[in-house]
Amino acid sequence: MMSRQQQVLLQKKPRMVLCVCGHSRELDMLPTTSQQVQQDTRALLACSSCPACHRGERQAVAIGRRDAFGLVPLAGEDVLQNGLAEEIRIHLLEMLL
Repeated sequence: MMSRQQQVLLQKKPRMVLCVCGHSRELDMLPTTSQQVQQDTRALLACSSCPACHRGERQAVAIGRRDAFGLVPLAGEDVLQNGLAEEIRIHLLEMLL
């Protein structure tokens, strides 16, 4: 027999939200979530980029600043790891300046 919490989790209804970047993403909300919270959450997500586009924007800014500071590009196989390392390096450099 399932507990009440497990039953509520099974009743989650996925909803699609269109992001600013044009991509859509699935949003899982519990049926017990109030209408106001659901509307506010959808409105907030509709005004933001999807995670992949947001990451790309942050990496583009980091690469631009890297070039402005005259730093050498990082080498490696994992693109995501290199992008995050670029962001961290630029952030640390900006803290020092």
